[in-house]
Amino acid sequence: MNLVKIQIDFLVEELFGSDKLPGSRRIAEQLLATGSCIVAGDGNVWVGGVGNFIRRRPAENAVDCTLLTLDIKGLLRGVGESKIADIRLEFLNDQLEKVQAERDAIEALVEHCKKLRVCQND
Repeated sequence: MNLVKIQIDFLVEELFGSDKLPGSRRIAEQLLATGSCIVAGDGNVWVGGVGNFIRRRPAENAVDCTLLTLDIKGLLRGVGESKIADIRLEFLNDQLEKVQAERDAIEALVEHCKKLRVCQND
């Protein structure tokens, strides 16, 4: 399954949680983008939840590294389509609020500039 950046960002935020360890966000992005990632050491970043869909095994031709493999289809099935839809709607509403706030700020700036031009012409 190929995911686009906005889908990856959405899934990282909603399913993988915040950075528990340095680099965990990049690991999550890599797992979602390619399905696998080699990490240093053998620690487990995600236990339970999303971690149930990540297989861990020693990385070949690497010293003290682990190959993480994500079952993305299983993850999405496990979360459920309605839950994904609810989370996605919430995510999009948050994005819409941010865009509307930016638009309002730009409109206010444009109006301010128009007033300055009127004052300059007087």
